[in-house]
Amino acid sequence: MERNSVIFVHGIGPQQVGYSRPLCKALWGDEPPEDVYTYEVKYDQVFEVANEKGDVSKMVEKYGLSKVFERIAERIGRDREFVDDMLQTSSDILKNTVSHVLFFLTNQDVSNRILGIFEEKLLDVLDDAQGVPAQDHGITVISHSLGTIVAYMGAHRAMNIQGLSLRDGVRIQNLFTLASPLGLIQEVANRLGVLVDLPKYINKISTPGKRGRIRRRFVRYVNTWYSYRHKFDPVASFVPLVDESLDNRDESPYVFGKAEIANVHSFENYVKQARDLILAGIGGTQ
Repeated sequence: MERNSVIFVHGIGPQQVGYSRPLCKALWGDEPPEDVYTYEVKYDQVFEVANEKGDVSKMVEKYGLSKVFERIAERIGRDREFVDDMLQTSSDILKNTVSHVLFFLTNQDVSNRILGIFEEKLLDVLDDAQGVPAQDHGITVISHSLGTIVAYMGAHRAMNIQGLSLRDGVRIQNLFTLASPLGLIQEVANRLGVLVDLPKYINKISTPGKRGRIRRRFVRYVNTWYSYRHKFDPVASFVPLVDESLDNRDESPYVFGKAEIANVHSFENYVKQARDLILAGIGGTQ
């Protein structure tokens, strides 16, 4: 590889410019190597406007998300050792995640604006790499929480619908979905009778717990998709990453060390735990 570009995509919550610096530090200890260029996708301002207008609150009231949250929370009842503390510390995280992700999925204007931000960042990456042949340019997307849906849908729109893959021969070398609520949101949407517009595609999913790959329909512009989710992450652990119709029921959660359990859902925590695999992917084969 002559050039490696790493795109970080954050989840719920306000993010400052430079939010990826501690993530880079977790990966490389200091600065990225000379051949690695890092980028941030920052979209939380879109939700700030929606919150100010009360649009998110209206959607929560319309769909009764508090009741949905209570039903979802029951799913960790089998793990009584953690359930009480988790419900206390994680209820706001889960409610915010469910409400914001469903708002993203059901509000076309919001999703278009956020996916447009992802697409613009990808175009910035390509502009910066002008003169580097596509086969010598490794693009890695590291996404977290809601950011996994942004990356999932954004890559589909930019590469497939906008035609970057066919027109310019662009490929994403690695797609990391850390603490992804894709399966959770699909289940919640089904319970609420909400039609979510998730593109129905899947390629090779590699999980750290087992090296086998689940092969279904291939996405030619994504080489490898890695899924990381903590066993006790309230956002990511309740249901499989993808819908059961895709026969991925045996996807196993990755269990972090007990020392990290207090900060289980944070982006930085996931990057630390997935560090070896991320670095191997960035420096891996095409």
